[in-house]
Amino acid sequence: MRKLFFISLLLISALQLKAQSFIESPYSRYGLGELSNSTEPVTFSMGGLTAGFRDKYVVNVFNPASYTSFDSISFVFNGGFKGNYTHLKSETADSYPFSMGLNSLTFGFRAARNWGLSFGLQPYSSVGYLMSTTSALDSITNYTTTYQGNGGYNKFLIGTGIRLFKNLSIGVNASYIFGSINQSRKLVFDSSIYLSSKSLTTRFLNDFSFDAGIQYQILVKRDTIFNQNTVLTIGGTFGLPSELSGKESQMSVRYYTVNGFEYALDTTGQSENVAGVVVLPYSVKAGFVLARENKWSFGVDMNMQNWSEYSAFGENDSLKNSFSIHAGGSFTPKAGSNDKLWKRMTYYGGFHYEQSYLSLRNQQLSKVGISFGCSFPLRPNFGNSTIVHTGVELGKMGTTDQSLIEENYIRFVFGLSIKEQWFVKRKYN
Repeated sequence: MRKLFFISLLLISALQLKAQSFIESPYSRYGLGELSNSTEPVTFSMGGLTAGFRDKYVVNVFNPASYTSFDSISFVFNGGFKGNYTHLKSETADSYPFSMGLNSLTFGFRAARNWGLSFGLQPYSSVGYLMSTTSALDSITNYTTTYQGNGGYNKFLIGTGIRLFKNLSIGVNASYIFGSINQSRKLVFDSSIYLSSKSLTTRFLNDFSFDAGIQYQILVKRDTIFNQNTVLTIGGTFGLPSELSGKESQMSVRYYTVNGFEYALDTTGQSENVAGVVVLPYSVKAGFVLARENKWSFGVDMNMQNWSEYSAFGENDSLKNSFSIHAGGSFTPKAGSNDKLWKRMTYYGGFHYEQSYLSLRNQQLSKVGISFGCSFPLRPNFGNSTIVHTGVELGKMGTTDQSLIEENYIRFVFGLSIKEQWFVKRKYN
């Protein structure tokens, strides 16, 4: 228990540090930014598989029906960090940003025989970009336009899963989404006869959203000799449409520069804490996982979201409906054996393809990636178990056609799953 408390305190303390955007992408300028669709290292390494995924060591917050997989005597903790290295490529320049951030912090346990509970903190979206373009005003004067953004939204969730029948589970999450996104636009002339200008916009959100899930398990094959059943889990999730309340502050100024310092001349526009609404569209995900206990698994997910219904403070960014497909699997040579570590490890691999909600210059941008990872089980200690998870994703988004930007990225995650026996009645002789 002390180990779990210490690690939780360390990760919570990390949240108190000055926020830094995890993502560094010019495409995070649009919509809500880069969405976090798979934060747990195991599902991340399996290509983002979540609809039919369930594991007693993993808190799968993306399908609350999976909470019924927790056993009756343990308290499960999942947490870790993530990193992102990106090669941004345009027709004229290249850049190589790197960033790190907190990945997730989730807890789960069984409250009753057929009832599981979970709570935790998850990233919801991230914004991070800095880009500039230089154009000619006339034959002797040029101007540079710089766009910059940072911040993001997080969600604190509480979820429950109930087993209605032997093989059928349903669940629901209530998520409190909060945070802010800061965006600026700066116009700078290379001639002193023109005044430069900049505008700053900050949007705050703090409201609730809800999603529900279902999973049905089918026993495909029972192996009484090795005690390894083969089970097919069919799952689905539905994200309810939401109207999130928020506030927006804006300020526009004209200024001049002397020896590198900016001096404001006047304010051309200002508003503070203007109430507004962010409309989140519904989402649907369905999939399956076929698994042989403690040996192997394979699954496929399909996901769509109606982003054409999105709007934020009266703006919609002309987003399109998104669609994605995810496939992945796992393999464990000898689970729970006393052999060498590499035989007790679980290996993961996956693939995903996504048509994103971004449509720029008549092109709906797509994202494709492959992922792989592994889990290192540490030796159990008085019934308590710790598993170290690592995962890597190689992916690409965008294109250099029509003066757009191509992203080639490497993302990695590191996390822990800690399963402690909290609900055991001790016996003494």
